[in-house]
Amino acid sequence: MKTLSFAIFSALLSFALFANAAESTLTPEETEYIEAFTPIAEIAQEQGFAIKVAVISHKSKNLTKVFSTFKDNQCIFGINIRSNTSNFDPMDIKDNISRRVMLQAILAHEMGHCYQDTLESKDEQLLKINNANGQHERELRADLFAIAWTAVYHPEDFAETIAYLKKIRGLNEMREFSIYPTPDELTRAWGFKSTSGSTDPEILKTIATRPLDAIFASTTVSLVK
Repeated sequence: MKTLSFAIFSALLSFALFANAAESTLTPEETEYIEAFTPIAEIAQEQGFAIKVAVISHKSKNLTKVFSTFKDNQCIFGINIRSNTSNFDPMDIKDNISRRVMLQAILAHEMGHCYQDTLESKDEQLLKINNANGQHERELRADLFAIAWTAVYHPEDFAETIAYLKKIRGLNEMREFSIYPTPDELTRAWGFKSTSGSTDPEILKTIATRPLDAIFASTTVSLVK
């Protein structure tokens, strides 16, 4: 798979809420996030999803340093690291999980929101259904999407990705917020993994659009080669 060069990908990059031009120089951690997001964004763009990256400096205590939102028919992937005052770091996990896999899971989770938002913008009925189901289900779908993304594009990281997401969803910092999935809710995602290579990419659309029960039903098994 050919990946976008950092120089080309920077055309998608914007800076917001910076006091002066000097602050518009990327920090090493911001660069790490953007470079990790580049191949994910390329795949999404090839599938017709509009992506923009915004590096911001906004005081926040959010548990995550990245977020996604949908505006003007495009997904905006936000990075808010330098002014985030939360003491929680989702990649500060002591288990034997690589930083690459952790970052990949976090970014694929946000891409899951992008898929949901984009498809909902084209389907009013889907938007009504998903809104009625609440924020907890949206976060669960995004986690399931991240796991499925790994099954499709990085099957060698599948077990490590599930282990990581289950680990952080079980932390006290996460359990204070009922919107996030529980570790048990992610266990059923083991069925996304193919026994002979990569899973069909169609599973990503399935996770973004189908009822949760249907995602785990036998009809979904056909997407696992």
